[in-house]
Amino acid sequence: MPLQPAMLIVGVSLAMAVAPLAGVALATRKMPLSRVVMLLLSGTACLCVAFAAVQIAIAGVVDVSTLAVAHVALAMVILAFAALGTWCGARFADPLDAAASAIGITVVAAVGVLAAGPLLDRLPTAALGMALLANPLVAVASAAGVDLFRTPALYQLSPVAHTQVDYPAAFSACVAYGIAALTLFTDTARTRARAAAGLSRKDVRMNGSVVGGAAILLALVVSGTAGAQNAAPRAGASPSLSPDLRQKLTESVRRGAEYLRQQQKPDGTWENHPGITAMAATALLRQPGTTPGAQMPVVGRTLNALAKLAKPDGGIYDKQIPHYITAVSVMAFAAGGRAQDKPLVDKGRRYLAEHLLDEGEGVPQSDKFYGGLGYGGTSDGGRADIISLEYGLRAMKEGGTAASDPAWQKAIKFLQRTQNNSETNDQTWATNDGGFIYYPGYSQSQGTASYGAATYAGLMSYSWANVKKSDDRVQAVMKWVRNNYTVDENPGLGQKTVYYYYMVFAKALQAVGEPVIVDAKGQRHNWRDDLARKLVGLQHPEGYWVNTDKAEMQDNKVLVTAFTMMAAEAVLQ
Repeated sequence: MPLQPAMLIVGVSLAMAVAPLAGVALATRKMPLSRVVMLLLSGTACLCVAFAAVQIAIAGVVDVSTLAVAHVALAMVILAFAALGTWCGARFADPLDAAASAIGITVVAAVGVLAAGPLLDRLPTAALGMALLANPLVAVASAAGVDLFRTPALYQLSPVAHTQVDYPAAFSACVAYGIAALTLFTDTARTRARAAAGLSRKDVRMNGSVVGGAAILLALVVSGTAGAQNAAPRAGASPSLSPDLRQKLTESVRRGAEYLRQQQKPDGTWENHPGITAMAATALLRQPGTTPGAQMPVVGRTLNALAKLAKPDGGIYDKQIPHYITAVSVMAFAAGGRAQDKPLVDKGRRYLAEHLLDEGEGVPQSDKFYGGLGYGGTSDGGRADIISLEYGLRAMKEGGTAASDPAWQKAIKFLQRTQNNSETNDQTWATNDGGFIYYPGYSQSQGTASYGAATYAGLMSYSWANVKKSDDRVQAVMKWVRNNYTVDENPGLGQKTVYYYYMVFAKALQAVGEPVIVDAKGQRHNWRDDLARKLVGLQHPEGYWVNTDKAEMQDNKVLVTAFTMMAAEAVLQ
């Protein structure tokens, strides 16, 4: 959240707290206890919103429009129960007035929790109930410094980063809330004054209702305007995939999946290669619009074939590149979700964590490869690289490795030494563009120059390793992203490994919650639209994708199609 809007909300919230709290201080003896409680609640709610704004500004997780909705909701709820309390107090007696206030306390407190929760935008109606239940948990966890947005299920229910910040909407909502707080105080004062003057209960009820009703109507108008402003995307910066492109990309993925099924061998494998087999299986199991169960007639025998490669130490491979094959196999098993494969997932993720280069392999912390992961065996010469590590960390994350596992911190040390960020990289070659290279001291581009695929793999690896979006290291990567944004090539390498680039590009931006990228020229890019349009245009009539540059096996149609389907999965979420 930008500092200026956050501070505005904090300031307005604190200002709005003054009126009801001052009302209690100045008029305690003239009001029933229930009215005192409601006024205290109003002031406290404002203070809670201010606290939430501070927390969110620090965490950098939720945008201003979340608080805008929270303000409007609080305003309407408080006004409604103020009117109800006035009516009950005038028509019946203070005990019922107190009961109405107690109900108001419960409801307003619940809505107040939502002030720090995600905005319920772009959710299907059926998911709203679950999202409401998830939001308080997310709010409390966020305030405690626990990042639940890395949990896929909660991320789906709470797509907070998919909503554009609308500054006027936030300010309008704050004004609506202020009107609510002031109306509550003045309505109470008028009620007491008229009652003291001997007016009838009907007169008091009607006067209170008129004031409350007028304020509620005004709040509705303001909130409706704010909602319309917030919902209307600026040209070229829609936070979500346009409906037309969504339909086209979904159909494109369906054709890609059909191509993969046609290429599968009777034993469930692809291309006589366990790595390609696992990637193809994962792409099918995570195909948007289907379920793993629906894919089991095709992929079930694939998982069975991969399970036969499991080793006693947890590795899953045939003979070569054991770390890579284990990682992609764990991803396939995790995507399948079969109970029988759970032990393989657990042992596989532990195998990967144990094979990060550390003291166990005789690698001291001062070594540039410490905390990294290579392909395994003798194929990598004992080196680690950013691509292998990203696969390994993704498998560990999807396999359920605890956030407290020491392996994450070891991996972060390698990530820092692979990033062109001299603030955190202790290697002398590091510059400050924020991007990543293949491994410390070596880039596949030139010298130690950052390039696309490595940078997005690094960005995604930080996400897997539980590094928050607001962290300076992640923000340094985002600087490189803004300065080098493109879907036409793999920056620094041209068309080489461009389909792997598309996969990590999409997954990384989805993971960090960036719906729009503002490039170095100030242009706003909805990356989902940009990439969807590109992928649909690159698909061959038979349903596959393939690279014109054959490096790194990107002339293999099955592998490249799997990469592309995984990129599309991130686009469609």
